[in-house]
Amino acid sequence: WRERLTRLMQQGRAHHEWEAFAAALMPLRARYQEVYAALHARRDVAVQQGQADLDAAQIPQDAYLTRYECPGLDWAADGARCARCHISLGGLHDQVGAVANTVRELRARYTPAASPEPGQRVYRLRVAEVVPQRRITDAVGLDAALDALRAAASQALEDADAVELT
Repeated sequence: WRERLTRLMQQGRAHHEWEAFAAALMPLRARYQEVYAALHARRDVAVQQGQADLDAAQIPQDAYLTRYECPGLDWAADGARCARCHISLGGLHDQVGAVANTVRELRARYTPAASPEPGQRVYRLRVAEVVPQRRITDAVGLDAALDALRAAASQALEDADAVELT
């Protein structure tokens, strides 16, 4: 089917021999949909496992993993992607890795504290991610940096017992 499809395209005959072209294209489309469906299912399993792991570790999830959720594969009219999540084949592959990275990052942010209190959750706050400027040159810049840090630490303390600045 590959050779026939290639030959029809190279000869510019695909539109003249549409039936033959469509017949040669069907196995390619079927294989594409097999791969897409497998990655879609793999991403869904990764999301479920990630949520279960975070729940077991009592790590707040908010909406970190919900952006990757899809209630099930439903083919769009063109048969090239899911009508619900609209993610391309390459995007699905990227999302499988992104789910694992998100779980890993959340685990790193919420670690047991090295304190005598068992079960204490510590949120690791990266100062460089919340402070608007890396270089502070005056009191106005210092106030802006402290306000941003205070806001981020306050928000983190809503879900954790302590905040560790990194």
